[in-house]
Amino acid sequence: SIISSTNIEAHNYEPTANNIIEFNNNQLIVINGAGYDDWAKKAAEQVKSKTLIDVGEINNVKSGNNPHLFYSLKYIKTAINIISNKLISLNPDLKNFFSEQTKSVEKEYNYLTEKIQQTSDKYTSNNSKKRKVVVTETIADYLLNDLKFDNITPLGYLQSVSNEGEPTAEDLNSFRKLLNSKTPNLFILNTQEENNTTEQLSSAAQNNNIKIIKITESMPEKYTSLNQWLESVIEQIVD
Repeated sequence: SIISSTNIEAHNYEPTANNIIEFNNNQLIVINGAGYDDWAKKAAEQVKSKTLIDVGEINNVKSGNNPHLFYSLKYIKTAINIISNKLISLNPDLKNFFSEQTKSVEKEYNYLTEKIQQTSDKYTSNNSKKRKVVVTETIADYLLNDLKFDNITPLGYLQSVSNEGEPTAEDLNSFRKLLNSKTPNLFILNTQEENNTTEQLSSAAQNNNIKIIKITESMPEKYTSLNQWLESVIEQIVD
């Protein structure tokens, strides 16, 4: 991965000369797409002879929609198949190896899919138990939707942060009132985008005994694979 730290802002990253060399030295380039890492798309276009996989494009997710595709098992599974086929086409002699590796990876994600389905069934079978969540950022929305959780974050606040704007005083007041009502079961905090506003909201959630789930956009260094990281997030949420 070009970006392998939660201390780096992925959206506005400026690739270094060494990064461009990496793009040049590899046969296959995989980008998130959907407007998330336009810098990577531009860098990849400089080496047109390489094979490029745009995960947003192969999943028909256009720029302007939620670009955090790595929180969607559906989009991940589509990417796995495309990547596997490309690797085999680039290395025909290793077809059996890549086929076996693909089966192993798919098995891991099928396990996560089953876990999500079990959680969804658990909470949707009894409407009174349905999980209500609020978020500081929309990065985990695909996962929350799969879990059938009810995102009740004030719409004005969501629209502001999704467009990289500042929430109005009215939006923040609505958010605080919601937290003080103790209606949400979970408060999802993106720790890569913390500021005075999110700190105030986190404090309000804590004061009202609302469980706080801390997540990131980039995979923390302690994890060695995407599925391992996602499993840890899911375990936090469904605990």
